[in-house]
Amino acid sequence: GGVLPQAWTAHRWRYAEAVAYLDCGFVWDANAKIGLCGDWLNGGKVQGAWLSGKKLAEQLIKR
Repeated sequence: GGVLPQAWTAHRWRYAEAVAYLDCGFVWDANAKIGLCGDWLNGGKVQGAWLSGKKLAEQLIKR
């Protein structure tokens, strides 16, 4: 239900690439209870982003 969009578009970050990557997989701040994940924390590319999110999820499940 609801109103359908009048227009849509896909945006690809074709030229987006981090200058330097961290190799920690994810970041978790236990005091603030906030986590960060993304390709820039796991070597870049889509696979790096997915693995980063997976690692953060595994950390959260352990808690």
